[in-house]
Amino acid sequence: MTPDYPAAFITDGNDGSFEPDAKKLEAKLKEKGVHTDSLYYPAEHGKIGHEYQFDFSIPESMETYHRTLAFLAKVGKNE
Repeated sequence: MTPDYPAAFITDGNDGSFEPDAKKLEAKLKEKGVHTDSLYYPAEHGKIGHEYQFDFSIPESMETYHRTLAFLAKVGKNE
């Protein structure tokens, strides 16, 4: 992984998924100076399953959708 790695938006559910690994990846990307944004939900928020972002009937999915659009808009301006 180098600073030339593409910008990344990282998210995951909190119900037995890969959040710890996602956070390690995020830290490594930031260490290399890669533009990175993320969205995680604490357990207190309730169970959020893996790939929750595709279930548009839940508010977390809509929040992630809007955050993803904002991320892409920001990254697109930097290209």
